Amino acid sequence: MDEILPPEQAPRFVGDARTIDEVNTLLARGAFEGGFLLLGPEGQGKATLAYQLAAAIVSGSQDLNTADRTARQLIAAGSHPDVLTLRRSVNEKTGKLRQEIDVEGARSVISRLHQTSTTGRRVVIIDLADHLGRSAANSLLKMLEEPPAGTCFLLLSLSTSRLLPTLISRCRRIVLRPVGDDALTEWLREHDDFASSDLPGIVEAAHGAPGRALKLAAGEGSDALQLADTFFAAVPPGGDLLAATRPFSAKNNELVAEEARGLIMDRLRRGVLSAAPEQRSQRLDAFDETDRLFREAGTADAAQTALMVGMALRRQSQKAAH
Repeated sequence: MDEILPPEQAPRFVGDARTIDEVNTLLARGAFEGGFLLLGPEGQGKATLAYQLAAAIVSGSQDLNTADRTARQLIAAGSHPDVLTLRRSVNEKTGKLRQEIDVEGARSVISRLHQTSTTGRRVVIIDLADHLGRSAANSLLKMLEEPPAGTCFLLLSLSTSRLLPTLISRCRRIVLRPVGDDALTEWLREHDDFASSDLPGIVEAAHGAPGRALKLAAGEGSDALQLADTFFAAVPPGGDLLAATRPFSAKNNELVAEEARGLIMDRLRRGVLSAAPEQRSQRLDAFDETDRLFREAGTADAAQTALMVGMALRRQSQKAAH
């Protein structure tokens, strides 16, 4: 299987036609100034779109596919002076990512916005805005209220429920919808060393998310998918939640556990969207409680957090049954 490239190096964005049309219309109007929320589940392509969009904006392009080649190369190398990325930093003591984007990181990006631009345009990518600490979010609010001329903020988010309402109110939304099965299949076929007989199952499991489909095709997401499936199978009364959640804390299993948590949230999100009106409120409660437990886990044991989530989902299902 081809190497999975990081979002800033991906050759193109694979998305729903309506999303691409919306983005290209905004580009043609020169409307990318101020704040924009790029919303979608894990693996939907938010970061890939953000970097493709950044290349188009600083190039003055009116289409995602016609950005300047040099701009793309500089962005891929992380060296374009007018494209800034804000994300969680590594804790030097533990060697692990911090729980949130801290205010020092936000201030560092803001200070660079006061420097002279080489293109007359700037793009700040916040990946993910869900990780913004309150102080960092508040420091960015002032810039979103009165953004410097020619500056666009792209805030990537899994769900608006994770963001401050004041941030949401200052941004326009671009929702990344699931990619159709045919388009996703065609895109996967572009990659080498891949057997077409594997495609149907991978496309079905990906649920319209290109990033997840690619990970599954490369064998990197199969363990996470199995972990998420085992977790949901144990949620009904009588299931062994303790055994199902123990692998979340297994040694060297951090990335698998993180991907599994994303799969769990995605499945619950789809459950809310597909629910009948009389079931929607209960499923939304389950989604919100799961989201809260995962986000507030902090340094808690990952298996213990997953167990709490499973017990909460079990209570929700029992409550709905009565």
